[in-house]
Amino acid sequence: MEYELKSKIEVLSVENELIGNSTLMDFNDNALFISAPMLNGIVRNLKQGSEIKIVYYTKKKIYGFYSVIRSEVIDNIVLYEIDTPKKFSVVQRRKFVRIPVILEMKYLILEQGEVFSSNLTVFEDVERYYGNRIKNCMAVDLSGEGIGMVVKEELRINDRLIVIVENSQINVVVLGKVRRKERLKNSEYSYRLGIQFIDISNAVKEKIIQYVFKKMRNQLKSYSK
Repeated sequence: MEYELKSKIEVLSVENELIGNSTLMDFNDNALFISAPMLNGIVRNLKQGSEIKIVYYTKKKIYGFYSVIRSEVIDNIVLYEIDTPKKFSVVQRRKFVRIPVILEMKYLILEQGEVFSSNLTVFEDVERYYGNRIKNCMAVDLSGEGIGMVVKEELRINDRLIVIVENSQINVVVLGKVRRKERLKNSEYSYRLGIQFIDISNAVKEKIIQYVFKKMRNQLKSYSK
């Protein structure tokens, strides 16, 4: 594994819940030293001995691995010492490419314990099943892993949503979970949300990735003119 100081790190629980964003500050043969993770502007404390999942971004690759919090180190700033990984996986960066978009879309909030049916693959199916629970919103960024959207109502972290994107270029119905939220000012929308796709099929993910790369190619063409 390549180690690059100041590289971005995402710290997650073993259940895949985002704890916060961090930075690789130092390393040696046995340990990595990361900054205290932050989420929505709040510093998150890590408990010694707890197991975590790390997504680590370098310029060339993205690595995923599990580790354990060894100790808290205070050296001008709070650092956490974690075990270097014995095993890790390499993730394709193309899955994580995120582009800005402006897309009208729809969503609905699932109640606790409510099951999303994978048979609902187009907007008409969702509308027939859920009716007036469907609300309008706007997508502001998109990747194969998730979507950024702005909404008028307040949602809670970990709320599950059915996300419907339907236009002439892409039509998908995806289950997602609220991972981040930010209050907006001077906007017709009240909140910006970061949604992680969950239980997404490879076919739907590939459709989104193809759309993202097509948009990127079009943007590069316009910049070169």
